[in-house]
Amino acid sequence: MTENPSILTAQTLIATLLAARVPVAAYCPGSRNAPFAYALAQAEAEGQIRVGTFSDERSAGFWALGMAKALAAQAGQPVPVPVFTTSGTAVTELHSAVEEARLQGLALVVITADRPHELRGVGASQTTIQEGIFPGVVAASIPAGRSGERVATAAPLTRLLRAACDTPGPVHLNVAFADPLVPASDLVLPTVPVPTYLATPPTLPSWDEVVDPSLWTVVVAGDSADPAVIAAATARQVPILAEPSSGATASPSWVPHTPLLLRYLYQQRDIQQVVVTGRPTLSRPVVALLGRHDVRKIVVSPRADYPDQSYTAQVVVAGLAASDGGAGDPGWLATWRAGADCVGQVVAEVSGAELNLLAISRLLWASQPEVALWLSASNAVRGFDLAAASPARAQVYANRGLAGIDGTVASALGLASGLGRPVRAVIGDLAFAADLSTLVQQPGLPADLQVVVLNDGGGSIFASLEHGGAPADLYERYFAVAPRMDVVALAEAAGWRAERVSRFDELEPALAAPVSGRSVIEVVMPRPDALLRELAARTEAALSRLHVSQLSPRVNPEN
Repeated sequence: MTENPSILTAQTLIATLLAARVPVAAYCPGSRNAPFAYALAQAEAEGQIRVGTFSDERSAGFWALGMAKALAAQAGQPVPVPVFTTSGTAVTELHSAVEEARLQGLALVVITADRPHELRGVGASQTTIQEGIFPGVVAASIPAGRSGERVATAAPLTRLLRAACDTPGPVHLNVAFADPLVPASDLVLPTVPVPTYLATPPTLPSWDEVVDPSLWTVVVAGDSADPAVIAAATARQVPILAEPSSGATASPSWVPHTPLLLRYLYQQRDIQQVVVTGRPTLSRPVVALLGRHDVRKIVVSPRADYPDQSYTAQVVVAGLAASDGGAGDPGWLATWRAGADCVGQVVAEVSGAELNLLAISRLLWASQPEVALWLSASNAVRGFDLAAASPARAQVYANRGLAGIDGTVASALGLASGLGRPVRAVIGDLAFAADLSTLVQQPGLPADLQVVVLNDGGGSIFASLEHGGAPADLYERYFAVAPRMDVVALAEAAGWRAERVSRFDELEPALAAPVSGRSVIEVVMPRPDALLRELAARTEAALSRLHVSQLSPRVNPEN
C-alpha cells in the first residue's frame, strides 16, 4: 500500500534528524502534527531518539531549552534539540523560549505542523500565518518542501540544523500537512543522506595579541563565559569578576561579591582595561563599569550581537586561542582579594543564621556541590551574586538571555534530564507561580529535580530598584502582586514531594538530603530590602577603613 504524503513527509523529517544524530526531542500532542507522533514513536521504539512529551507547549519549549543547554555543556558545542507542535495558537506559546534561545545561542529547532496552504484566509479552524511567525528571532525560517518528496523535504531541515549550530541559535521549520494524517501501513523510516560540511577553522588571536599587559586589567564574566578566556586570565592572575552562571567561579582568580566591590571600590582602583566574556547583565555596577569611556574594553564573543550596550568596545574578537602566557602581577589580584575578604566578612555578619536572602544563598552555594544549580531570574540569582564565595561551584546555570522568570521549572527539568544528574533550582515565589503548568507535565524522561522556592510574598526585586520608594499600598498592588497560593499543597497535588521550612535550623538538614525524583522545598522568608540596605551601608563603611595600600598596588604606604 502506498503511504500518504503527510506520513511520508514526517518519516523523512524524523529520519533527517536521526541522520544528523539529534539525540532527543520534545513533542506536544495535536491532530495536525500527528504524523510526527507516529514517526517519532517508531524511532523511539528502535532506540534512536529520546522523546519528552508535553501537554503544554510553553513548558515543552523551555524544557527543550534546558536540554539544549545541558547537551551543549557536555559536548562543548551546540547540539540541536527539536520541539514539535501542532498548528494554531500552539506555535505562539513557544515564542518566549525561542527568544531566550536566541539570546543564549542555543540550537532550539522549532518544527511546527500547519494547515494546507489552501485553507489559509478562508475561515478554517486553527489556521494562522505560521511561516515567519518569529521575525528577527530565529536564525533561519523556511517551509518544508512539497509534501511526500523526500529530497525536497530533507534538504530544508538539513540546512536548518546546520544554521542552528553555526549561528548558533533557534531555527523554524513549518510543515503543511494535508489529510489523511494517519499511516496507511507499518512505518519504515527511510535512509536520508546528510552532506558533509568542511569548514576552515578560524584563526583566533591569543590573549597576548589583544590584551595590553601594561594596563591594570579585570575580566568581566557573564553567563556562559568562554572557558579559553577564563583559562588565560587565570594563568596570568587577572581578577575575574564573575556572575554565578558564568562557569568561571571555579577559577583561582575569581573575585566574589562583585556588585559590592564595584559599587564601593572600583573608582578608587586603577582599572584601565576590561575583558568581557559571556553575557554580563546581572548587576548595575557591572553595567556602569562597562559603560566607562576611560577604560579600554575588549569583548570576546563569536556573536553578531556581542555585549556592548554602551558602545564603548575598542576591540571585538570571536575567541582566543590557547596560550601559556606569563605569570601576571599577583599584587593586582591581591588587592581585589583583600576587598573581597572584607566584604565577605560583612556578608557573613549581616546574614547571620537567619532565613534571609543572603544566608540562604550562602548555604545553598555550599550545600552538595555535586548537585547542579539552576538559578531563577530576579532576586534569586542576585542573592548568589552578592553572597556566594569559595568553595566554587562549576555547574551553575540560568536563563540570562531575556533574564525573565518564564519557564524556570521547565528549563531546570530539561537540564536535569540532559545532564543525567541531580539539579537544584532556586526560584522566587512569582517564578514558581508562573510555571505551575510544568508541575503536572510528565515528559517520560527521568529527572532528579529539587525546586527551592524562596517565598517572600511577591516581587521583592522592585524594592531594590528605584521603585522601592513608592507608597506601600501602590507598591503592593502594582509591583509586589503577591500570588495567593499554597506552594506545598500545589506541589503535592501535582505529585511532587514537598515540605515547608520556616526556620534556618530546618533548612540545612533539608538541603543535606539526597536530591532524587521531584521535590519542592518552600522557604518562607522576609523580603530582603531592609537586609540589602544594611549590607550596603556596612560594606561601604568597612571598605572605607581598608588601608589605601590595599586599594591600589600603585600606592607605596611609606610615601
